[in-house]
Amino acid sequence: MKVKRATLSAIKSHIAAKEGDSPYLTGNEIVELFKEIGIDKDLDKSRGNYVLERLNEINGTQKLVILIEEFILYSMHKLEKDNEIVDFLKCLNRTLSVEGYEIKKENGKYIVSGGNIIGGGTTEVYFSAIQNKIIEKIREAEYTIWIAVAWFTDKKILNELIKKSNEGVNVRLIVNDDKTNAGFQFEDHFETIRLAPRGQHKNIMHNKFCIIDNRIVINGAYNWSKRAKYNNENIEIKENNPGLAQQFAKEFKNLVKER
Repeated sequence: MKVKRATLSAIKSHIAAKEGDSPYLTGNEIVELFKEIGIDKDLDKSRGNYVLERLNEINGTQKLVILIEEFILYSMHKLEKDNEIVDFLKCLNRTLSVEGYEIKKENGKYIVSGGNIIGGGTTEVYFSAIQNKIIEKIREAEYTIWIAVAWFTDKKILNELIKKSNEGVNVRLIVNDDKTNAGFQFEDHFETIRLAPRGQHKNIMHNKFCIIDNRIVINGAYNWSKRAKYNNENIEIKENNPGLAQQFAKEFKNLVKER
């Protein structure tokens, strides 16, 4: 998470607040807050200057996300009334929203999401019924489904993609250009890129990921083949993490350039 100087200064004002919607944290409490993210430095200056110096150290890293989430947790213990909590969260959200971030409550915990965050969101790992999970997520798609899989021979998943394409969802597929993938004419239904082996050693594309609506990423060992469901495979499904989805989308675009 990386924010501009003005936003960093505003975050500092929340943590080192003297009054307003954010609770007052003593110097010792601020030091303890930063210890939660692995920064153990004594308070050798004013609260505000200490906080701003530490924030500059972690700006552009995942530690900034964790710090804000820990600060929210600290604040919840200090604020006594529901309306105080609501006002605090609204004020902090206004600060973060200018950078495209927001505070959400998931599974009973407040998290920072949006922007270019790589952490955050929810993650589930599956070792069985993987085909069903992939289909479940495909059916949730409203706008885009971008897929890069080495081998794709699963007719059931293909049919779900065809349905989505017919509904107007932007379906794009990258597969290896080989005999295994020759059985389906994906091109008849949606944009398809077949990648030939590359380089002196005839390297093949070996990715297995799918990006849905720039918020869901499916990734893992599972090929979208009719045999895969009988093997010991796994997938990870990460949701509500636009930053991670953007990383995979960037790789997808890089693969497109290689054709």
